[in-house]
Amino acid sequence: AKKKIEEIKEDEYWNTILKTNSKEGYEEYLSKYPKGRYRKDAIAKIVEIENALWQEAVDKNVVEGYEFYINKFSNGSYVEDAKKKIEEIKEDEYWNTILKTNSKEGYEEYLSKYPKGRYRKDATELKDKIEREKEDKFWDKIRKEDTIEAYDKYLKEYEKGRYKELAILLKKKKDSFWKTKDFWLGFLGVSWAITSIICFFLGVYEGYRDHYDWWLIFRLPISIIEGIFVAALWPLSIIGIPLEIYQEGWHSYQWIFIWPILLGIVFGGIFSYFLNKKELDEEIEKEMRKIET
Repeated sequence: AKKKIEEIKEDEYWNTILKTNSKEGYEEYLSKYPKGRYRKDAIAKIVEIENALWQEAVDKNVVEGYEFYINKFSNGSYVEDAKKKIEEIKEDEYWNTILKTNSKEGYEEYLSKYPKGRYRKDATELKDKIEREKEDKFWDKIRKEDTIEAYDKYLKEYEKGRYKELAILLKKKKDSFWKTKDFWLGFLGVSWAITSIICFFLGVYEGYRDHYDWWLIFRLPISIIEGIFVAALWPLSIIGIPLEIYQEGWHSYQWIFIWPILLGIVFGGIFSYFLNKKELDEEIEKEMRKIET
C-alpha cells in the first residue's frame, strides 16, 4: 500500500510537471525522483525543449536569441555553435560598418581585430584597391609634371610603389646625357682614336724630319699608347694645350690636339643620345606593359 501511495504521488507530480512543460520543471522532477518511472521521459522532454529553443534561435538569427539559449542551456549541445554564431553576427555587423566608411584605415582596423576573419580577403583586396587608386592619382600628377624633381618626389613617397622602376627610367631619360656612361664611352673612344692617329702622323713627320728611320718602327704602338693617355687625361689636356699654345704661339702643333677632345664630346654626345634613348625607350615600354598586366 505504501508503494502504491508513492506511485500515485509521483503520477500526480508528473502530471503537474507536464502541464508546465518547462526545462526547470523536468529538472526538478529528476532531482526529486532520480530513479523515477518517468525519468527517461523527463530527459527526452528537456532535449525536446532544447532543440525547439535552438531552432527558434537559428530562425531569428540574432545575438539575443543565441544568448537566451546559452542562458537556458549553459551545458547544452549547441552552446559552442551558439557562441560561434554570436561572433559571426557581431563580425557581420562590424564588417557592414567598415564597408560604409570604405577607408584604408577602416579595413586595416578590421584586419587587426579579425586577423582570421571571414572577410579578411575582401578587406585586403579593398584596402589594396584604395592604396592603388591613391597611388595612381599621384602618379598621374607626377607624369603631368614630367620632371626629375617630380619623379624624385614619387620615389620618396612610394619606395616600393608599382611605378618605381618606371619612375627611375623616366628620370634617367630626363637626366643630362653627359652623366651617362654611354657618353663617356663614346667621348673616350673617339678621343683615343683621333689622338692616336694624330700622334702617329706627327711621329712619322718628326722621324722623317730628323732622319730617325728606326723611330718609325715603334711609332704605331707608341701612338696608340699616347692616344690612351691623352684621351684618359683629357682634363689636363684642356688646360695644358691652350697653355702651350699661349707660350709657343700658333706655330706649335699642339693645338691640333684640341680636335680629339671637341670631336669626342660631339660624337660622345651623339652616341650617348641615340643609343641611350633607344635602350631607355625599350625598357620604358617593357615596364609599362608589365604594369598593365
